[in-house]
Amino acid sequence: MKLKIVNWNISYMGSISQKISCLKRILDDNTIFVLEEVRRKDYEYIIENIENFETIFSLNLREKGKYEGKNRELGVLIGFSKNFTLNKHNLLKDVPFPERTIYANLSYGNFDFGILGFHSLTGCSYSKTKSAQFASIASYIYENEKDIDFLCFDANEPEIDHYDISKIEFFSQQGDKGYSANLIMGDKKVHELNDAYREFLKFKKNKGITKEIPLATSYILSGKKNKRYDYIFSSKKWNVTNFEYKLEEGLSAGSDHAIVLGEFSSQ
Repeated sequence: MKLKIVNWNISYMGSISQKISCLKRILDDNTIFVLEEVRRKDYEYIIENIENFETIFSLNLREKGKYEGKNRELGVLIGFSKNFTLNKHNLLKDVPFPERTIYANLSYGNFDFGILGFHSLTGCSYSKTKSAQFASIASYIYENEKDIDFLCFDANEPEIDHYDISKIEFFSQQGDKGYSANLIMGDKKVHELNDAYREFLKFKKNKGITKEIPLATSYILSGKKNKRYDYIFSSKKWNVTNFEYKLEEGLSAGSDHAIVLGEFSSQ
């Protein structure tokens, strides 16, 4: 079986129409897409304007509380062609800001697989809460790994990407030295899903991965600091056949993040 997985933080800023026009050019019958920073009005536009796709949206599973602020108005959306069957979906309810997570179990013919999308909090605004979010998500992945084939997320990490995974440096949240982020993304990860871009580079080079730092650019911080914040991880049941960080396309469409595109075939 072949799958195309798209992960994109579409940004709450700017018009949604150009972003969705860009996304639609990528979609085909074997595509699953995960979008972060989706507002309710964006969701409504998406379901009106992307035909032959079903969607699940985290804000439909948790409405903002009466006294909660605008920071509770950003959700995560998973879209999939009507060739797929949705078996179940849920938020990670024990995670801080659960509406920034969503899990789906899907079927396609005889294939059954799970995909988890999440959007990390920013350390500059949430500090220890970001670390707690990573720790809770790591716990969920550890406890449910057999039901997860793909992770799609905007991590707001690492501080320093590196071709040697042991040398990746994560932001320290009030002295935690990036411990919790490392549980998901680094050499201390508590699961066996792999960074699909690293796997693709190994396959492509056939000798090891590029020594560029970061390995790719998905976001540019103020001060023109290139970061790889956006990821697709995949289980060992899937081979990575192609992988792209479409930065220019993402920026041109009005986001501040690259479109992350991975193509996979089952083992």
